[in-house]
Amino acid sequence: MDSSTQSILLELLNFSTSKNQKLYVVGGTLRDYLSRKPCTDFDLTGINAAELGTAFSRSLNFTCVPLDNTPGRQTVRVILAPNQHLDFTDLQGRNIEEDLSQRDFTINAMGQLLTDFLAGNRVIIDPNNGQEDLKRRKIRVLQGPIFQSDPLRMLRAFRFAATLSFEIDEETLAKISHHNSALTESAQERIWHELTLFFKTRQTTTLLEVLHSCGILECLFPASNDNFSKTFSQYQRLEALLSEPEKIFPQYADQLSTRNYQNNQYLLKIAILLNRIEQKETT
Repeated sequence: MDSSTQSILLELLNFSTSKNQKLYVVGGTLRDYLSRKPCTDFDLTGINAAELGTAFSRSLNFTCVPLDNTPGRQTVRVILAPNQHLDFTDLQGRNIEEDLSQRDFTINAMGQLLTDFLAGNRVIIDPNNGQEDLKRRKIRVLQGPIFQSDPLRMLRAFRFAATLSFEIDEETLAKISHHNSALTESAQERIWHELTLFFKTRQTTTLLEVLHSCGILECLFPASNDNFSKTFSQYQRLEALLSEPEKIFPQYADQLSTRNYQNNQYLLKIAILLNRIEQKETT
């Protein structure tokens, strides 16, 4: 973490201490920190954390944006820079352990006091062995009605597997297969967001097979099962081409290396899957 960010977090620690409120670093922030990845977005929770975050933003004249106004689970975002922010979410439950038990996967269900985080201490609140799964590079869902409470988490499992290059454990895959039809209950814009992040990853061919075997692909891109082998073959060739397009089309190397082209490659992958629907409708 750069010195500017650390300075702001120290200001936050002093501010929360003056209000006699504890803050915890949680979620993807702690996961990435433990994986030695750079952190630009910080997820924080605590009792009345959203209110604290709002007051902190005012004290330093930062922009504060409400993300969720639901009573008891309010979330605000404090924008530090164009690509850097702090998210404050009210603690879910009576304590941090109860809050963590309501999250999605073990690797996202760890917490650390902001004090320990800034001091570089390895005192991690980890009731679900998330650190072990992080070492094993496993996506494992928490116990309880995790997928029933938010079916989109099934798709998030694949997104995390793709972006982190992790594997989804067998028990989690079995639960996804059992609850796959509930995914269609999620808002379309949320589904699209997860799909975009998934397909923007360079290597998704193996996970596409798993999506199919779990029934998720059929929920999102319905078609007869006998079409999948052909679709998969097309998808596999496309992803191989997209990984090194300049070798196939050297005359267009400059155009193929532009950020705009690279950011929109995922649309070609989705187009192949959408073709499955068209084939089903025309048969």
